[in-house]
Formats: sequence, C-alpha cells, structure tokens
Amino acid sequence: MIQPISHYLLEDIKHGLFTRQGGVSQGIYKGLNVGLGSNDDVQHILQNRKLVAEFFGSDDIYSCFQIHSNKVTVIDSQDKLWDSKNCPESDAIVCNQKGIPISSLSADCGTILFADTNNQVIGCAHAGWRGAKDNIIKNVIDEMIKLGAQKQNIVAVIGPVISQDSYEVGQEFYDNFINASKDYDKYFIKKEKHHFDLNQFIINKLQETEISAIGSLYETHKTDTYNDIDNFYSFRRSVHNKEEDYGRQVSVICL
Repeated sequence: MIQPISHYLLEDIKHGLFTRQGGVSQGIYKGLNVGLGSNDDVQHILQNRKLVAEFFGSDDIYSCFQIHSNKVTVIDSQDKLWDSKNCPESDAIVCNQKGIPISSLSADCGTILFADTNNQVIGCAHAGWRGAKDNIIKNVIDEMIKLGAQKQNIVAVIGPVISQDSYEVGQEFYDNFINASKDYDKYFIKKEKHHFDLNQFIINKLQETEISAIGSLYETHKTDTYNDIDNFYSFRRSVHNKEEDYGRQVSVICL
C-alpha cells in the first residue's frame, strides 16, 4: 500500500510526499519507483505511476524529464498535457487546471510543492544544488504569479532530501559556491571534507522570494534519503553501494 506523507501547510489541497513504500518494483528498485529514467521494468514503473495517479483520482501523473535546470513548464490549458513518452525537458511545473496531478521526482535532491489555494495555482520543482543555485525557485514563483497567484498567498513545502551529514562534497563543489558568494560558506560544515546543507539552502532561497509560508519534511520528520533505505531511494547511496542504478520517489500536488 502506498503511504504518502502530508504536510499541514498544504492541508487544503490534494498532495502527497511519497516514499518508496508500496508499489510493484523489485530488486534494487523495490517499492514505488516512478522514475522512467531508471532501468527498472517499464511495466512496473508505469504501474507504480498509475497507483500514484489513482490516489488523486486521475489516470496519470505529469512529470518532466529532469535535467537539473531552472526551466519551468506551464500548464494553463488541457491541451498543454503530454504523455509519459514525450515529457518536456524541465525541472518544474506550474498549473492552474483542475484534476491534473503535477509531480517532481527525486533521489536525494529536494522536491518542492507550491500552492496558492486562494487563486487556485500550484507548482512543483526538482531542486538539486544546481537548480536551486540557478534560481529555479524564483522562476516557479514568477510563473505562478503570471497565472494569477499572489506572492503573499503562496506556501511551499520541501519534500524528501539528503541530510547535510550524508552530503559530503569535494573542494571543487565548495569553491563553486564560494566563488559565487562568500555568504554561501554558511551552508557547509567541514569534517574530513565539506558537507553541504541542501535543505537549508533551499529554505533560504524560498525565503528570498518572500512567499507566505515554508515547510520542510526534514524539519518535521528528520528524513534523510541517504540513510533511510526502507523509505527512500538515494542516488548517492546507490553509488556508494556500487549498485548499477536507483529508483526515484515522487512528490505530487493537484487542484
């Protein structure tokens, strides 16, 4: 049985921060793998996506071919929809159409769900370090406003994400941030190597947009995609375990 986590900031709208629990995938993908970019059995992936869609009373969920960009796809009419074989290359979606579950996939990166329930505009984003640094969050807010949202009404919730303790990075990664802004040093702690706080980085990027409220699954549940193997897929864990591939969990929101 699929077991999405909900967040109180989104209690007035259909949403789910899904774990890997439930689903039909086997082996290293065991559970609710929805990642069409993985090498899992395609029929298993499609069945998992169908299970998630049915949770929202829909035939499908809409996700993009994620490329770690700051690009936002807009769904402002029913004819803007796509099938799973023709996903747009993008890392965020905004939507003002009812009954369309929009989604972002992850396996360590942060997912973000956005909503202005007053004006019936929603959004979702896949926010790894690159997308967050390149202002995908601001771009989502800008596109939501174009669809009629108001900044003072928008709330955002960060889904499953890798913790700082588990996110060891090299010197080049650290230098990339510090060369952009010395202020970014606050997102790193130094052990044997630097460790990056992606969750807090996303929170602060959201705060810069001056939206109404911000929530984080890590703050409420202390989730860590790397260490919680029972509930979350993790790209980094798969690399360290020398596995050939990894699954993806999904965060979904629907008007």
